[in-house]
Amino acid sequence: MEWYDLKVPCTLGEALQTIPKENLLNLRHVARIKFSTSLRKPEIVAKLEAELPGKIHHVFDAFDESRASLLRIVLASGGMVPLRELDLSEADCRYLSNLGIFFVGIYNNSPCLTVPSELLERFRQHDGLPYAERVAINTRWVTATQGLIYYYGAIRGYQAHNYLSLLFGRAYEDYYSMQPSFWFVIPAMEGFRGLYRVEREYYCDPLLDSAAQVLDRRPADLGYKLFNLEDLYAAADPLYVDPTVEGDLLYDYLVEHYDLPEDEARRLIYVGRRVAMREGHIGAAFPAYAVVCGAGATELDPELTRLVVDYLNNTPHWSLYGHSMASLVPNPRVESAGKLVDFSEYKNRNK
Repeated sequence: MEWYDLKVPCTLGEALQTIPKENLLNLRHVARIKFSTSLRKPEIVAKLEAELPGKIHHVFDAFDESRASLLRIVLASGGMVPLRELDLSEADCRYLSNLGIFFVGIYNNSPCLTVPSELLERFRQHDGLPYAERVAINTRWVTATQGLIYYYGAIRGYQAHNYLSLLFGRAYEDYYSMQPSFWFVIPAMEGFRGLYRVEREYYCDPLLDSAAQVLDRRPADLGYKLFNLEDLYAAADPLYVDPTVEGDLLYDYLVEHYDLPEDEARRLIYVGRRVAMREGHIGAAFPAYAVVCGAGATELDPELTRLVVDYLNNTPHWSLYGHSMASLVPNPRVESAGKLVDFSEYKNRNK
């Protein structure tokens, strides 16, 4: 990986050298620094090294709490933190390294997340109550957008913006000047912690290959069901289970009959629902349950099968498709208790 060539502590110029030219040009756009795109990479690096510290507040202002708090951790640690102490995937590290603020390098033969001192000092001067308020608002945009994606799978950017502006209230939006920053905040979170993907004008679940996977199955005249902010914030939790009787029954069964830890049971329900959304049929969720519950590759406890079907058939998400999930796949053959149901025949079903 390119960051292994970076020794920390490092200067801003040395760190910028590890970023691809395409990302340097994007950084120029976010930081509002003007120069010709025809410049060679060494010239771009020199330009950014000279001007980025004075313009870096434009980048800071698009941060939500997940990134602002990470910057504070690095600041409190003297400019670098061993990766082993942070919950970051390789994809997260690559994302952060392309922001122009965070970099991954080697210190004492150990990979570390670092921020050049020039930028840390600027953040120290910028951080305060007004900035904390902006970060809190950015976080609400990101979290609520995650909730929309949970329910819709894919949603146009302007529809998400208009919907959330309505929920937040126009006075609220105008007071914090959030309309322009929405269009920086949401795309800027793409690829970090797998929250969502930005595909042209759509914000999508990262499990989807394309927005069309959801949109092609949605009736053309289907509108958007309204959720309140509490619904959206709750649905952004990766351990979220729809608050339905069917969801409670499925959760209780996983915990009691398979001795799953509570978090693992919730995560399984969450992942199974997203996979079913991606493929458009209930059967797509079964392999995840089979693997976690130790039932093998293509067989599942019939009672668990029934509970999964009931849950997916009653989650609010599926009502947005204009049809019931039960219409997409045959009901599983529930035989005598204790036997296994072969659901491999459902694996490639579509509507």
